[in-house]
Amino acid sequence: MTSSYSDIELIRMIRSGGKQMELAMRYWNSHSGIREKLDSWIRKAGGTKADSADIFQDSICYLILNIRNGKFEGASNLQTYFMAIGKNLWLQQSRRSQHYQRILNSVQAEEATVINPEHILMRAEQINRLDQLLQLTGDACRKVLGMWSLNFSMREIARELGYKTEAVVRKKKHQCLKQLMKLTAQNPEWKKGL
Repeated sequence: MTSSYSDIELIRMIRSGGKQMELAMRYWNSHSGIREKLDSWIRKAGGTKADSADIFQDSICYLILNIRNGKFEGASNLQTYFMAIGKNLWLQQSRRSQHYQRILNSVQAEEATVINPEHILMRAEQINRLDQLLQLTGDACRKVLGMWSLNFSMREIARELGYKTEAVVRKKKHQCLKQLMKLTAQNPEWKKGL
């Protein structure tokens, strides 16, 4: 095995696939020093060793896909490009987990202050009504609105649910919200409980 590969050689090997791509990835994992570089950055940004390992593997997948799909244009070197992928993935994950933690803290604070059984029943009824309302909008709307409410980006929703572009997701979200508002206007008793 060569002691080092140039970016051009690595790109060619990844594009060719098979054993060549495997050889390139083995080199990338072991000899490029990029694993340590990304690990150091993620740890400084508040991540753990496990976070770093996960982000590294996800970044490799995106690197391969972007090279093979022609999205990598060579404007920077591979290590710089790879680090940008890793940093973006970590920042997205970090934002999602912070949002989740805020929701969890809010729910825990609400539960800690209210132990009233009547309030618990009312809350369960509200959740049930909202679920019924979302069921009426259809599966696609329920998924889009659910991910949107959890602070997923339009790009993530598009990728996860198979929409072509972020604009399509934005339009779908808008249509779903309009449909939700129309349903609540048609059923005023539901609006009261929400």
